[in-house]
Order: sequence, then structure tokens, then C-alpha cells
Amino acid sequence: MSTPTATNDEATDGVKPTLGANTPLKAVIKSVDMEKPMEEKAIELAQEAMNKFTMEKDMAEYLKREFDRLYSTTWHCVVGKNFGSFVTHETRNFIYFYVGPVSILLWKTS
Repeated sequence: MSTPTATNDEATDGVKPTLGANTPLKAVIKSVDMEKPMEEKAIELAQEAMNKFTMEKDMAEYLKREFDRLYSTTWHCVVGKNFGSFVTHETRNFIYFYVGPVSILLWKTS
């Protein structure tokens, strides 16, 4: 079953996490429809991506490819600081969250 979901990273309380020099990147979940272990893997991989890459498109590609590999295709990922979206996703296969100042939208379609 598919579920449409809208996001807008500017439609939050306007407060994004601030980072200090030695502060680990904290994940803040904004909307989730997935099992807890998959949610934790998304956060773990997002934190890895932010340590490996400087470009948002590379982070998105990394997350998409890892989720395709781990949970079969077809996953989609958007990473950025300012975007809106409206996506249809498979039930239990959607997460929208921040890691530090970056928003991440990850979802699966059939």
C-alpha cells in the first residue's frame, strides 16, 4: 500500500540543531513510518554519509544505494537544507529527519 506524505523543512519550529566543534551530529526525527531497526539504520547511514561526503547529492546517493542494497529496491533520497516535497511511499518505508543542519527524506516505492 502507498501513502502520500508531505514535508517542508521550513515548516518546522524554525529551530535547527546547532553544532559545536566537538558536538556529534544529532538526529531529529520529523516524520517516520518505518520499523525501529530500519529507522536506526537510516540515521546511522546518514551520519556516515555526512562524515564521508561534503556534497548533498553524494550523501543522497550513498543513502539510496545502501537502502537499495539492504532493503531491496526502489528507494529515493533527498538531502538538503531547503526543500519541500510531496511523495507517495510504501507503507512502513518512509523517514524524514535532520542530522545536524541537513534535512533527509528517504522513502521507498514499488
